[in-house]
Amino acid sequence: MSDLSYTQYLLKKQQILMAGQPALPTEFEVIVIGTGLEESIVAASVARNGHSVLHIDTKDYYGEAWAAFNLKGIQEWKEDLSKVQSDEVPKEELEKLLKEGEKLHILDRNSSISDVKESWFVDDDNEENQEIKTDEKTDAVPDPTEVKTEAEGTLKPESTLDPEDNVESKDESVEVAEKQVERSSSQEKKKNTWTKSQIMNERMFNLDLTPRLLYSRGSMVDLLIQSNISRYTEFKSVTRVLTVLNGMLEHVPSSRADVFATRHVSVVEKRILMKYLTFCLSYQDNPEVFEAYQSRPYYDFLKHQKLTENLIHFVIHSIAMVDKSINTLDGLKATQKFLASLGRFGNTPFLYSSFGSGELPQAFCRLCAVFGGTYYLGRSIDAIITDANDNCIGILSNGLRISCQKLVMRGQTCPPDLRSNGEAVEEVIERRICLINESILPSEKEQLTFVSCPPANANDGFTFVTEAGHGACVCPRGMYCLHLTKKSSGNGESTSLQQSFDSIMPNAQSKLLWSLDFKVATETFSSIEACQNSLYLTSGPHFELDYDRTIASARQLYFDMYPEEPFLPRAPDPEEIILGETEAEEEKPTEEEEKHTKEEEKHTEETSSIENKKEIVHE
Repeated sequence: MSDLSYTQYLLKKQQILMAGQPALPTEFEVIVIGTGLEESIVAASVARNGHSVLHIDTKDYYGEAWAAFNLKGIQEWKEDLSKVQSDEVPKEELEKLLKEGEKLHILDRNSSISDVKESWFVDDDNEENQEIKTDEKTDAVPDPTEVKTEAEGTLKPESTLDPEDNVESKDESVEVAEKQVERSSSQEKKKNTWTKSQIMNERMFNLDLTPRLLYSRGSMVDLLIQSNISRYTEFKSVTRVLTVLNGMLEHVPSSRADVFATRHVSVVEKRILMKYLTFCLSYQDNPEVFEAYQSRPYYDFLKHQKLTENLIHFVIHSIAMVDKSINTLDGLKATQKFLASLGRFGNTPFLYSSFGSGELPQAFCRLCAVFGGTYYLGRSIDAIITDANDNCIGILSNGLRISCQKLVMRGQTCPPDLRSNGEAVEEVIERRICLINESILPSEKEQLTFVSCPPANANDGFTFVTEAGHGACVCPRGMYCLHLTKKSSGNGESTSLQQSFDSIMPNAQSKLLWSLDFKVATETFSSIEACQNSLYLTSGPHFELDYDRTIASARQLYFDMYPEEPFLPRAPDPEEIILGETEAEEEKPTEEEEKHTKEEEKHTEETSSIENKKEIVHE
């Protein structure tokens, strides 16, 4: 049986169901090209409000730059990037399908992904050779009576005391030491049993191209609840938030319990920090405190509030996650956003999508399909058709003409002659995905971790790091998936990403199993930054920790299309749906039936009254 990812399973299921269906319709109100997150949100809202929609993608998987793959899927994705488009239909053949006055526009097929580099850090040996290597390493384990630990240094049996009085204690210490040696040797075996072929054959991978976290009170959580799409998704609470302090990974004190439990903040600093965090939760109620600093740097305001440099590091780099030069008002908003999400679903403000962030585009696509949206993946799009007035009226796909009133597509794939003359804002996102055999900060239980690495210099930006294990359904047991994301500084170098990586993994070579580096170039378009009223452009993915910009862009695009309609209203639960109104009409009594019922009730009351009188007379 071939290995199928969850996305591929849905695709195969859809292909089987479509095999017995009639041919693809040739007319829709809206056509959405691409199954990225923003396009999927728009398609779901269009279908939810009763419009006919065709959601089509040239790829054979959902998500585009938001997709998640297993390792075999990553290899296919890399091959697809290197392919040269050779199946284009000659323009002369396509023009035969046009009517008088219509024009063709060929899509821009340039990929937004570049500089893809895959690296392996394990041997592709068979199991027998690997076991031999492991046995050779375990033979070199030191004497069980002398074991080094990070916390206690070197443990040695006490020889200065009387051996007769301490036989039992000595035996116990030797037994404990032997157990520690067994545990360390088993961990060493576990680290060295992974081979390239074993990792490639593992099916339990969901590696995100664009990983994201959700603020517990952020716009994505609100949208999922509001639209009732949350029933299609599962999430895990991020269990710890770390920061890099003096070259070490340390916990970020954000809640009251964290503040008073941390060892890196003095007693006086704890009181100052708690007072300031309490103020940030409702800073709008006390404008007199910050109004004099609104346009001044946030750093100056923190100094004015008597926060020490130690506290300022935690607030700016790990809570607000902003630059020191940002104005005070924006810094307060970012701090409040973090604090307001604490305690809603866990001890940290973040949620992580089980099976990876690639599940979210699929959830919106599923809602679109439930409300009548038509899906077609892996179908080529030859061109876009415009009329004499330059209005978009349809597409050509596999020689089939499909008409529409409105067309939604990514701005980067839109034909250049259909864009406006304005220059789009471009940004480059640097990405690194790593598979490691041990957590960046080991603990007794598996942790779901977020780290915000501060900028290395004034021209640099933050690096967002997430680490998830088997509990989040992104990799097999005994392994962790590490994601690093940062915005490129624009100088063509990626040294700052490497610096962030080195700061959280100083001993990378002993933990690394596999890594993938690549860059994503994105452009920000206005939703109506096209030459026609019937063509709407999407943007992204942007560099952000959550989904605020993506959702705001999708909402604005939908209001540009349908200004009078609600954006993604709530979908009813299955038990709330009534198929037809026949039963409801039958249950509603007519006027004659109501009159007859009242007469029967009146007759029953009179009969009961007579019976009561008879009983009284008899008595």
